[in-house]
Amino acid sequence: MPRRYGQHFLKDVGIVQRIVEESGVGPADTVLEIGPGQGILTQELAQKVKKVVAIEIDRNLATELKAKTWPVPVEIHQGNILEFDESELKNLVGGTYKIVTNLPYEITSEVLKKFLVGKHRPVSMTMMIQKEVGERIVVQGGKWSRLAVFCGYHALTKMLFSVSPSAFNPPPHVDSCVIQLDLRPEPLLEPAQERLLFRLTEAAYAEKRKTLANSLRPVLGPDAAVKLRALGQDPQERPEKIPLAKWLFLAGRL
Repeated sequence: MPRRYGQHFLKDVGIVQRIVEESGVGPADTVLEIGPGQGILTQELAQKVKKVVAIEIDRNLATELKAKTWPVPVEIHQGNILEFDESELKNLVGGTYKIVTNLPYEITSEVLKKFLVGKHRPVSMTMMIQKEVGERIVVQGGKWSRLAVFCGYHALTKMLFSVSPSAFNPPPHVDSCVIQLDLRPEPLLEPAQERLLFRLTEAAYAEKRKTLANSLRPVLGPDAAVKLRALGQDPQERPEKIPLAKWLFLAGRL
């Protein structure tokens, strides 16, 4: 069968079992899977949970998955996950749900934005993604990014394990990893402060080589350094050194 979307199919059963185990899903859970491919992860999930809703963009793969027999109810829907609106997704998954997926890497950012800020959010997201992106989400060595702040604001993030290219057919040219995001039940800031937080981080990480004061002048004005210093923040520090807790403090006080 031709690979229309450049898929790299997961083939390592041990990795699949570990993803499901570390996701923490159980018999009471409904799981949303994005890009089930040939169904190796779907099959493992179907042995552990109450229901799986799998959305596959490839029409041929979706047809093959629909023809399979599953241990529990598995609903296969053909389409692009990014084109499903919140009401459609709510109808599919019902009440509370979790995401467990070997995510198509090219839509990682869009999927995070869609599910971290939506009204019908999952309880958790356990995702196989490109390792380089995973290390930007789950802060490694104290280097913060805009993506790390965004994800950390909405969820507790954790690196679970790394996955080598040999786990896929055909092997990709990048390493992979599995991360978990446990979504926070309530926002950490008031709406106005939250909007300021993301204005600040958008400006700060647009030009990471600039000092904090220089990068934040478009938001805080020409006296950005004075305002930062008044809050105990070194205006000469680089944005990548500013942790989420400090961003929250700044957004709440500026």
